Amino acid sequence: MHKLWNDGALGGKRPTPEAWLETLTLYINGNPHKFTNTNENPYPYTVTHDGNRWTVKLSGLMAYDDANRPIEYAIGEAPGAFSDFPGAAGTYVQSLKNEDNHSNKTDAAYNNGTLISTLTGTVTFRAVKRWEDAELEPANRPDVSFTLLTYVKLDDNTLRAATPSPVSGALPINIIGDDRLSDEFELRIASPAEVRQRGL
Repeated sequence: MHKLWNDGALGGKRPTPEAWLETLTLYINGNPHKFTNTNENPYPYTVTHDGNRWTVKLSGLMAYDDANRPIEYAIGEAPGAFSDFPGAAGTYVQSLKNEDNHSNKTDAAYNNGTLISTLTGTVTFRAVKRWEDAELEPANRPDVSFTLLTYVKLDDNTLRAATPSPVSGALPINIIGDDRLSDEFELRIASPAEVRQRGL
């Protein structure tokens, strides 16, 4: 099972693996067991870290019960785990993704599934568009459009290649001021609250 932190590689500012493990429940055929309680979960486990992706591996799991029926295992997080974690400037929102035969399951992470914590919040973005075309009439300038790109920090020294912002739909980019023919104008990204309020 995997844990994915969508939080810009906060690293030491996010919860520790030990604190995160305390939020987990192991489900054996749907029956809950405290993950870190050896009386309830006797299976040894390891946790490995690879940047924003952590992996938990349980070993020695019984494949069949006494009636020779297959046993199904899954891992879930406590609802709202770290939603108000003080080390992050925002709120962690939980989701999960399962693979293969369990791809339609949404109650817990099954074999090779991923528990996801996404840090939500707002940032300010500002840019300036300048026309350096003194010989051209402003009315003859071409139409322009803009795409917001994001860089995801993978570790302290590495940025993933820029990709279009993965927000729900394109964030509206508004030109501030009425004179769209100015030699220079400012671009502002509408905040989610503005989008809802203005129906953009």
